[in-house]
Amino acid sequence: MLRALYGLFLGILSISLDAQSAFKPVFHTPKKQFTLSFESVHNLMVIPVMIQGVRFHFILDTGVNYTLLFVNHRHDLARFQTEALLLSGLGHGEPVKAYKTEGHKIHIGKMTLPNQTLLLLDKENFSFAKKMGTQIDGIIGTAFFQHIVTTIDYGKTKLKVYAPEVFTPPKGKRFEQLPLDFYNNKPHIRARVMRHNQPFEGTFLLDSGSSDALWMFENRLSDFQETVFFEDYLGHGINGNVYGKRSKVDLLDLDFVRLKKVKVAYPEPASFVTMNLKEDRLGSIGGELMRRFKLTLDYPNRRLYLRKRPRIHAPFYYNMSGITLQYDGVEVQKQRSYAPTKLDESNTNTSVSVEIFFKRTSHHTARQYRGGRGPSARISRC
Repeated sequence: MLRALYGLFLGILSISLDAQSAFKPVFHTPKKQFTLSFESVHNLMVIPVMIQGVRFHFILDTGVNYTLLFVNHRHDLARFQTEALLLSGLGHGEPVKAYKTEGHKIHIGKMTLPNQTLLLLDKENFSFAKKMGTQIDGIIGTAFFQHIVTTIDYGKTKLKVYAPEVFTPPKGKRFEQLPLDFYNNKPHIRARVMRHNQPFEGTFLLDSGSSDALWMFENRLSDFQETVFFEDYLGHGINGNVYGKRSKVDLLDLDFVRLKKVKVAYPEPASFVTMNLKEDRLGSIGGELMRRFKLTLDYPNRRLYLRKRPRIHAPFYYNMSGITLQYDGVEVQKQRSYAPTKLDESNTNTSVSVEIFFKRTSHHTARQYRGGRGPSARISRC
C-alpha cells in the first residue's frame, strides 16, 4: 500500500525502535517447518497469534516494519511496562497516543519469535472489526518474515513456514525466480509498466498489506500525466482523508508473465511527499495482484519464487456494487518528544509517525470517467 506521512517534525529524537529484533525464531518441531491456515479478508491475510497466553488475530503485512497491538488502554496497559509515544500519519489531525513495550514472545503456529517490541494502540480509535467485518487485533510484518522462508498459497489459504536450513527451492518450468531487493527491511521487485504507449521501469514494494492490485506515484513517472481516470476517495489515514485517481495500466510486465489492463491507483503527491522511498521505486504491488500467484518469500536469501495460478489472466474489475472499508498498511518513520504523561512519568516520552490506512471502494452507479479534454464517458465498472 501507500506508506505516506503528512508533516516533518523538528527536533527528532533517536529511540530504540529497531525494525525488528536480531533474535531468530525458535521452532517447536524437529522438522523446523509447519503449515498455518490464514483467513483471507479483502485480499489480506489474517493469522492467529499468541501473546502472553492470549489469542489474537493479526494482519500479515510485508510492507510494515513494526508489530502493532490494539488494546483497551484503560484496562490493559497495566499489564505492560511501556514508553509513551505519539503517532502521526496521513491526514491533518492531532497525533494519537500509543505505547512501546519490549521483550515479548510472539507465538505463531509451531514457532516463537523472542524478544519482540510491540507498539500498543487504543483499539477504540481503530475499530477494525467494524471496518473489515472480522476481528483484527494487530499487524505484524518484518518480525514474522525476516529470518524464515514462507510459502503463501492464496487458493488454499495456507502458509508453509520453513527454517532457511531445511528449505529446498522449488524447481521446474512452472516456477519463476526473482531477486528481492530490500529497503528499510521491506521487499521490492523490479517490473515494467506500459501506459498510453509510455514504458516505465523501476522497483515496486511487494505489499501483502495492500488490498489493491497496483499503486503508482504519478510524479515519479517522467513526462507522464494520467488522462483517463476517475477521481476517488482512496482511504482514510490516521489523521485524515486521502484522495487520488483510479485507472488501469495497459500492461504490467514481470518478465515471465505480462498482465493486461491492471487496476491502478495514483495517490495525490502530497500524500507521500515526506515518505522515505527507495530511489527508483515507482509504487506498490498489493494483495489483489499477489493472490494470482503461489509465492515463496525467502528473506534470508533475498529470493522470490512464483507459480502462476489458473486465473492469472482474469480481468481486473472495479467494485461498484457498494462500499467496503479495508485496512491498507502501517509504517513507522519519524519520532519526536512530547510532555510526560501521568500514566508513565518515569519513562522518556517520545513520539513516532505512523500511518494506518483504510481503503474504501465507493458506490457510483454512473461514474464519470475522465478522458482528456473530450467529453466524459459514463461507466458502470472499470
